[in-house]
Amino acid sequence: MNLKLVVLVFLATIASNVAAAAVSVHSVPLTQTNRECNGVPNGVVKTQPFGFVIFVKAINQLVATASLQGASPNTEYNARLIQLKNGAAVSCGPCQSGGATLKTDKNGFGTVQVQNVVSAGATASWFVLNKKTDCNSFYDTAPQSF
Repeated sequence: MNLKLVVLVFLATIASNVAAAAVSVHSVPLTQTNRECNGVPNGVVKTQPFGFVIFVKAINQLVATASLQGASPNTEYNARLIQLKNGAAVSCGPCQSGGATLKTDKNGFGTVQVQNVVSAGATASWFVLNKKTDCNSFYDTAPQSF
């Protein structure tokens, strides 16, 4: 079954459990663009996709479901959902920390979901996966407004 379809069905299940409210959904590619905590690129913007992240914002919840494709096999990554307020990270934290762990399979594929309460005043977010053993090995998205 198509992995994107599985993720969409999963997200639909989550969204159906949320009280009737405006729901924002974005699908964004994962790339290897190095970013500062505020989501601004630090160096060359890379466009080769390594999967995608689906962002869902409903009421006061922000959910990011990532599908990593073509990464190193059998590797663990810290998954972080970083919210932005007035162009600055609400809380970035060290790359060794995260809201969840993504572990790739023997083919370098993996999925993970991170869910956070929307921080007061936050208007955007971005997602990053850092390899647990080497923070300089990463995949991330551009910031998305919600």
